[in-house]
Amino acid sequence: MVACVLASSVGCGAKKTEKKLSTEQLEAKEDSCLMAVGDQEVTVKEFLFYVYQLKSTYDASLSAEIWNYDYAEDKTIESYTKESILEEIAQVKIIVEEAKKQKVALTEEEANEASVLAGQWLEAMPESGQSYGFTRSLVSQIYQDHALAKKMYDVVAGTVDTEVSATEAKNDEEKEAVIKKREKEAFVEAFAGWKKGKKIVVSKPLLQSISME
Repeated sequence: MVACVLASSVGCGAKKTEKKLSTEQLEAKEDSCLMAVGDQEVTVKEFLFYVYQLKSTYDASLSAEIWNYDYAEDKTIESYTKESILEEIAQVKIIVEEAKKQKVALTEEEANEASVLAGQWLEAMPESGQSYGFTRSLVSQIYQDHALAKKMYDVVAGTVDTEVSATEAKNDEEKEAVIKKREKEAFVEAFAGWKKGKKIVVSKPLLQSISME
């Protein structure tokens, strides 16, 4: 979704400016709680991991000024993107919390695999990204959270009816598509239930102070 937004917004809109923290000020706040999802806290540092991932994908093809252009009334592309990142993080946190409630956990092998991938990601990080100071512990936890979220998807997917009638699908490819659609719909419905009543609090001043440039 972010890719589509960026691609469709390049060169459009008026430029906006917001007060940003200096590098020194931001470093002092990296352990601050940016968002609370129920009882789980998301620090600025964790948020910056997702920011770095996004910037690594798009910065080479976009001008840094793109973040200051309008996305909608009173909203820049930067502010929209930051909100989208927070939404993704919140979704993962909600799924992880539900996994714990249902006693779904990564096996030792799955957890180790996530940690190894995290280590490989850190080792491959270019010098330009090392200033973020991501730790092995933080990146491993993020990788494990995503692995557990994927496992929860598979748990829900495993509950759907895999019987597909001849009127619904004429061949194996169509049958697989029908089942995948059922799995996705089942997960969306399950997630809506997990999210219901979940309190999500964001520090708007702290969020606004973080620059994606």
